[in-house]
Amino acid sequence: MRFSWLTILLLPSLAALVGVAGCSSPGDDDSADPDPQGPVGYWTSAAGVFDEHGRQITLKGVNVPTQESTPEEFAQLASWGMNTVRQVYFWADVEPVEGQYDEAYLAKLDQQVALASANGMFVLIDHHQHCYGAGFGCWGMPAWTCDQQYYDECEDDPWNYFCDGMLACFELFWTGEEIRQKYIDHLVMLAARYADEPAVIGFDVINEPFCMHTTVEECGAQMGDFYSDAAEQIGAVAPDKLIFFEPNFIELAGLSTNVTALRVPNKGVYAAHYYLMEVHDGGDYDLDPGLIEYNIDLRAEEAVAFDVPLFVGEFGGMAYVANFDQYIDDNLDLFDSHRAGSAYWLYAYGDGFHMLDDQGAEKPFLESFVRPYPKLTPGVIESLSFEFDTMVMSLTFAGDATIGQPGELYVPARHYGDGFTLTGCDEPDCSWSHDPAGQAVTFTVSADGTYLFELSPT
Repeated sequence: MRFSWLTILLLPSLAALVGVAGCSSPGDDDSADPDPQGPVGYWTSAAGVFDEHGRQITLKGVNVPTQESTPEEFAQLASWGMNTVRQVYFWADVEPVEGQYDEAYLAKLDQQVALASANGMFVLIDHHQHCYGAGFGCWGMPAWTCDQQYYDECEDDPWNYFCDGMLACFELFWTGEEIRQKYIDHLVMLAARYADEPAVIGFDVINEPFCMHTTVEECGAQMGDFYSDAAEQIGAVAPDKLIFFEPNFIELAGLSTNVTALRVPNKGVYAAHYYLMEVHDGGDYDLDPGLIEYNIDLRAEEAVAFDVPLFVGEFGGMAYVANFDQYIDDNLDLFDSHRAGSAYWLYAYGDGFHMLDDQGAEKPFLESFVRPYPKLTPGVIESLSFEFDTMVMSLTFAGDATIGQPGELYVPARHYGDGFTLTGCDEPDCSWSHDPAGQAVTFTVSADGTYLFELSPT
């Protein structure tokens, strides 16, 4: 996510001009039951993401912007407990010439997927657009998808979403059936490529989509149709994959989403992003989580309305600001309270949002970022919390013995290396074992019922 918050600061007044409406009506059922017709592979409900056995998957991860990671880097991510990589790629690199896919570039994506799989991680394939694409010197769409005259109009201001030329290209994308179908075609190609790869859990259809050529309601309907068409066509070749969809870019400032008319039964994930403006732009965190809470609560309510789980596909900020570790802790606490997955922006080396410094050393906030959590739960999570000061994790879930597959907790050695106590998993209904090398507790429930686990250091 790279943009000027000057634009975002204008959005509340913009919203007053165009009007704000809510999303579709909430579903009546918050259960974890799949569609009676029987979805295959990974599936979802408002309660969460589930595997083919019915175990709930908590997606915890990072955004990886490169297509040339090393085995050591993926091993580091796994050591932090990450089980998900939001793998960034650009359509402009996949199909630089219309109708010609770049196999060398795709081979790099294959390698990223292989590294993730080797480290027991899921891959979310993310088509990343920013400021439309290559014609503006940005990322995302190939230059051939829009006219040169529009690129020329923004030559002096190529990163401005409100430049007339960029607005025109986005309008052509949302209203032009041919170009939207070509976009979906490349997603279908990728879906077919990874249809039989279990490490690929799904596709983030488009990063931070921008629609401003009409009313927000009409934009929401157009985006809903686009997501639904993409979901149906991806599902035709890769039926066990999930569809991650995002709200309109202008809604990132705390506006309710207008995306409607979604057709992604038991396969959708609401992949909204959130950044606190001050921290995103390099200002110190004031230790007041109120605005974070407002925004995450709003997105969680929208996820329930869509009858899908929430996955915060990007969060983070300038890691050098004061109280950044507490900022990360406050974000993660709120994600846990809504049983939401998340992916930090970004796993890279540098001074800003990066998780590692220029020499590859961990930044201090990793101490609060790395925390215990349930990777797999044989049942449905009812509540999850972690208190950094005491290092106590509490997990309540409705155990389902008929699932017949073990659950797994990530227990980081950096916090529990001197030992830990796990309560709430007692014979004969529950049993567990610890793998110190894998930083994992594997547990099995043999009776239905509510389980309350508490993990604490000794």
